Amino acid sequence: MISVTKQLTGGLLLLFILTSSFAFSQSAGQESIRRLRDSRKGYNEAVSQIKAGQYQQALPDLNNAVKLDSAFKEAYLQRGKVLYELGNFPAALADFRKVIALDDRMAEAYFDKAYLAFTTDTAVTGEKADSIANDFTYAAEHGFSSPELYFCRGYLRLRNNNLAGAIADFSLAIDQEPKLAVAYHERGTAKKLLGDYQGAIYDYRQALNIDPNLKTAYTNMGSIKIHLGDFQGAIDDYSVAVTLDPGYYQAFNSRGCAKYEMSDYKGAVDDFNAAILANDHYPAAYNNLGNALAKMENYTDAIAGFNKAIELLPSYGDAFLNRGFVKETLGDLTGACADWKKAAELGVASASQYIKDCK
Repeated sequence: MISVTKQLTGGLLLLFILTSSFAFSQSAGQESIRRLRDSRKGYNEAVSQIKAGQYQQALPDLNNAVKLDSAFKEAYLQRGKVLYELGNFPAALADFRKVIALDDRMAEAYFDKAYLAFTTDTAVTGEKADSIANDFTYAAEHGFSSPELYFCRGYLRLRNNNLAGAIADFSLAIDQEPKLAVAYHERGTAKKLLGDYQGAIYDYRQALNIDPNLKTAYTNMGSIKIHLGDFQGAIDDYSVAVTLDPGYYQAFNSRGCAKYEMSDYKGAVDDFNAAILANDHYPAAYNNLGNALAKMENYTDAIAGFNKAIELLPSYGDAFLNRGFVKETLGDLTGACADWKKAAELGVASASQYIKDCK
């Protein structure tokens, strides 16, 4: 998955002007009529300011609008959107909830409430993700529709492993906005998880046709190609990714893994070192570096790599397993057995077959 909030351009600011002509009951006093008209006038002025990107300037007019008419749901809704744009998320949420309290069938308020929750916590999973998705669903079922709605709901479903539902939602988002690169990207990820590798690559390429700088599309295609045994194709994709972002340590690490599979151990070492240079707290790169150095029979530096991986991540079972192999090669069977036993304790199933030879 990728960071999505910067990819969504629609957002909350769907604006409308209210007419100044109203029907009032005969019992309504002149003061009440004046207050209502003034509230609508202030609201419309605020909308004009919002359209010009002047969110802070719009806020006083919206505050006055709801002060003049405490049941003015459109003003609460628009104020919530402005507060969201200004980064005051608790106050924005309070306004969206106020709208729902005034009119529980106002679909856009459910969308705005869910969109706020989604964009402020895109890592959400489980019941909370389902709750946010339910608000998007309510909005859709009551007449509100936008590519952002379907994308966000799809992303939540993807996080909760509802892959078929996620693909359906990303497809709806693409139907409404064919240039939404992130929807193609995440649909590709869902297809990848389902094992539809060619479908995933197609979607990643579609995303890149729209946004050629989407580096994660290249790394995701690379991971599929490694899985399919197309190591050179994976190297080509990872190479584009690191060209787009020279500090992309995960891509350097993955390219090193592809080179390792092609027995290019020197090239793999160079890539693992590049990953470490970009992020010297990345345990996987040290473990992989150790494996590549061991293949080159540089056992001292290999053990140093495994040591560093374990230092950074003491629960790294594979690093203990691999260090054990090098110790065995060096004739240190006692040290090897200790590492394999530790790997088994940490859940590395394959370690048990080596422990049986230990005393």
